[in-house]
Amino acid sequence: MKTEGLLKLFLSFCLLILVGSIGYVLIEDWNWLDSIYMTFITLSTVGFSEVHPMSDSGRIFTIFLILGGVGHMAYFLALIFKFIIDMQFKELLGRGKMIKDILKLKKHTIICGYGQMGKLIAKEMKTNKMSYVIVENNSDLAEELKVNEKYFIIGNASDDSVLNDAGIAKAKGLVTTVTTDAENVFITLTAKSLNKDIRVISRVFDDSTIPKLLKAGANKIVSPYTQASLKIAQSIINPAVADFLEIISDEGTTEYQMADILVEENMFCSGKALKDIKLREQGVLVVGIRRKNGKRIFAPHKDEIIKLGDQIIVIGSDNNFSHLISAMTCES
Repeated sequence: MKTEGLLKLFLSFCLLILVGSIGYVLIEDWNWLDSIYMTFITLSTVGFSEVHPMSDSGRIFTIFLILGGVGHMAYFLALIFKFIIDMQFKELLGRGKMIKDILKLKKHTIICGYGQMGKLIAKEMKTNKMSYVIVENNSDLAEELKVNEKYFIIGNASDDSVLNDAGIAKAKGLVTTVTTDAENVFITLTAKSLNKDIRVISRVFDDSTIPKLLKAGANKIVSPYTQASLKIAQSIINPAVADFLEIISDEGTTEYQMADILVEENMFCSGKALKDIKLREQGVLVVGIRRKNGKRIFAPHKDEIIKLGDQIIVIGSDNNFSHLISAMTCES
């Protein structure tokens, strides 16, 4: 509600009280306390009896005072109604524009759940300048999302219409980190039914749910407790290895960085051997290749041919991966 409207409302109310009180003092010759009291019970329409017997002139004055009170209340209700309509209209316009912008995205990731894990995933993707959309069912987080995130939808991620609004048809991946395994399974099923090629990564709390998630179509399943336990164990068994892995996965360090590069048509040197691309000369080490059919090659030989659709895992000495992409781009 606008400040001007509130100010006008307050001033008009004060004016009514002043006019009513003066009127009773002059017409009925009452004292100020009785006059103010009579004005208040008249304007509030509480139905109390008159303070003193009233003359005909006083009753006529009271009629006009009541009409003023009704007008005042009508003005107040009009302000409230206008405020509600304006808020709803602005919200609808904003939500509609955001959905239009989301539907223009391509190869983005949908993050289902804005809890602790969802926020960390979003932060990491934002750091790496990757496009993503948050889907959160808890409307209490709407204000936080408005402040922190560019694209978000409040709704149930297992609802077809919600995922369609999140642009699932053009999305390359979906991460589900909601609070129960059952929801994660259902979201995975829904996502795969809308886009069979989308890569789904799901969190799991109970390892017994893993077969169900795999059957639902999850491509990758992450158990935070299992992963944390293994990491702690590796820090004890192989501390040097654990430290190195932390270095290449820490967003705050530029000493080493890893990248997952997809070999796409008209972008990369498809059909060439690793030795011909000369990545090593660019300070880049290829540690693995994942073929389109799912086959994985660790520490590939220099004669290994790069094929369309391969995913190449590289480690570089620079945290800006753009030079890695340019290094693999076919020369004109």
